Amino acid sequence: MLFCLKNKIVLIFFLIAEVIAAQQIGDPDYNPVINNPAYEPGEGSVIYIDEAHNNFHTMEERYKPFADLLIKDGYVVKPLKDTISRNTLDDADILVISNALNIRNTEEWTLPTPSAFTDSEIENIAKWVDEGGSLFLIADHMPFPGAAGKLADMFGFKLNNGFAFDTTAMRSPALFTRKDGTLKDNFITNGLNDEDYVDSIYSFTGEAFEIPGDATP
Repeated sequence: MLFCLKNKIVLIFFLIAEVIAAQQIGDPDYNPVINNPAYEPGEGSVIYIDEAHNNFHTMEERYKPFADLLIKDGYVVKPLKDTISRNTLDDADILVISNALNIRNTEEWTLPTPSAFTDSEIENIAKWVDEGGSLFLIADHMPFPGAAGKLADMFGFKLNNGFAFDTTAMRSPALFTRKDGTLKDNFITNGLNDEDYVDSIYSFTGEAFEIPGDATP
């Protein structure tokens, strides 16, 4: 999901995940074709993919296809392997945090779920966003919302640390479409051209969340 918070863009996108991690793998041979890249090679925004918080998705593993796609579109993509200090993000335009975990939950998924980020890291990220940086925050079902909850709360988003299902569809994939109004018309779904236009999206499991009053889904 995409949200615009006041004059800053905060991206929160909830991916699809199986409960059993072993069932989820990336495709290392994925070779996307982009006929009209957004930027010349290496001329786009600098994107950091967080790998410092026991992340379920990293640049060379499950998120390699995502990183390869961004690079082909002209972005500069780097792994972030250090904790987030005051100056860590100085040269970054976009920070991608995908399914961070506190080290406690790397061994067991039990409650309560501690934050994956220290208070100082959360403050540093919030300051960076306030100064113009863009945060792409990703959290699947429990325990990922719990690990990202304090960070999301800094921007007014409330993540529910559980599992979300479409109970009217017998837990089958949920379909979001423009036709029924569940998929919104915006610059993400419209894309840069007709080839990028999206009219429907399937999703399953995930989490439920609440957005602040001044955010737009």
